[in-house]
Amino acid sequence: LDDENDLTLYTQPMGLNNYIEDDVYEMSSDPSDCRDEMSLTVFLLLLNYYICDPEPWMACIERFNWPIEEAFSVQWGSDIDRSYLRRYFKRKGLPELFDAIQMALIPDGNPFLCGSPEDLDSICFEITGENIKYLYEAWDEAERLLSGFEKASRMVAVDPSLVAMIGKALERSQKSKGRVRV
Repeated sequence: LDDENDLTLYTQPMGLNNYIEDDVYEMSSDPSDCRDEMSLTVFLLLLNYYICDPEPWMACIERFNWPIEEAFSVQWGSDIDRSYLRRYFKRKGLPELFDAIQMALIPDGNPFLCGSPEDLDSICFEITGENIKYLYEAWDEAERLLSGFEKASRMVAVDPSLVAMIGKALERSQKSKGRVRV
């Protein structure tokens, strides 16, 4: 209950936007305790938190057998071409990889995937019919993305070369805004 005795719901975000940067850096600098299934999570955290320092990247390349030689980067403030990524991974028969990227890098303010206790408006909702409907819809989308992320994590654990595919697709997606489709 808040100050006015109204009922309030609080979400607990489960996305990759809720970590502390120092924790991400520490985990990626020494990933020896990470299970193979954490490979995709660590890769997307490195991108999401703009960690370009070679030490954590090299530690992860070695630990998870990523077939890359250096860090990928997502440009700060640059838009990711969501349509390009969706089409690209659908054509490759890997839509779960797009779900993972969407959950990590472009969650669209879904209160179940991003939010912060420092910003109560992002996780706190007065119980109203409109908010309940919104939260049901947000949960349906979050559940779909979480399911895709889980599948993608298993896929990357089995085939680490998918990390290179994701990184290259993300880099191209930032350049693709200038492309003209015919």
